[in-house]
Amino acid sequence: MTVKNIIAAAGDARKSYSIRKAGGKSAVSLTVPVYSVGLSFLDTLEGGALFEIDQKTAGKISGAFKALPEETRKRYTAPPAPGGYLERLQECSELIRPVLTETEYHEARRVLLLAYRRSLRFQINRLQVEAFRDTLQNELETWYAEAQCDIQKRRLRLLALELGKEG
Repeated sequence: MTVKNIIAAAGDARKSYSIRKAGGKSAVSLTVPVYSVGLSFLDTLEGGALFEIDQKTAGKISGAFKALPEETRKRYTAPPAPGGYLERLQECSELIRPVLTETEYHEARRVLLLAYRRSLRFQINRLQVEAFRDTLQNELETWYAEAQCDIQKRRLRLLALELGKEG
């Protein structure tokens, strides 16, 4: 899509908006091409961490990542579960060792360890917040049930007092 096409599409969208704002129906339609490029190395935790440090190294690893089966690449797009980081580091080490020099390999492992530590810390914090939220929810439900019980007891006492006065 060229810049000229983008400008023309923006103009058409503006016209369509003006017509609809005035209460009319717009006959302007936009066709926007959508390209699917599949899974990229940058869609992974590892790709993002390594790309920030050294694009040349990330490019080498990206080639190895593209050679992986589709299912393995899909698995890499999600961070590992809290107990799976060491296994993931081992898998990545086996993947990157053949394509990197010794120095690049050790730097890449260091970066991956830091990224995994950040990710794990985030997961643990999220789990702690969820546990706190659940505890708080349970306490509020208990408090509400007790308050409802107290209200019922007060209503019964008032009813008993009113019946005692009438009788």
